Amino acid sequence: MSYVILVVDDDQATRDGIKELLESKSPLCRVHTASDPLDAISLFHKYKDSLTHVVVDYFMPIDNGIEFCKVVRDNNPRIQVVLFSGNKDLESSLPDGIVDEFFVKPNGREVVEFILGD
Repeated sequence: MSYVILVVDDDQATRDGIKELLESKSPLCRVHTASDPLDAISLFHKYKDSLTHVVVDYFMPIDNGIEFCKVVRDNNPRIQVVLFSGNKDLESSLPDGIVDEFFVKPNGREVVEFILGD
């Protein structure tokens, strides 16, 4: 199976780290990155028919990751939505049906394992 993934995080080290992990684990991964929700929306609309996953940080400038997750869910419900945050208590307050999986930062390896099914 091939994977087309959009990673959205304002922290460049996190974005690059997840991208590198995914690409090193599977040559079948194509990873796009965005630093904020506005860039993410643009990339999402460009690739929405081929995306298999989005990985989104909750806390970002401009808007939070939940709003972007709602856009993804409304436009292509087949895409797996992964939300992550440094705030472990956030998971209990997430709206139902918006996020497929939640991870606490900085567990990039867990995100990659979830996506690749390792």
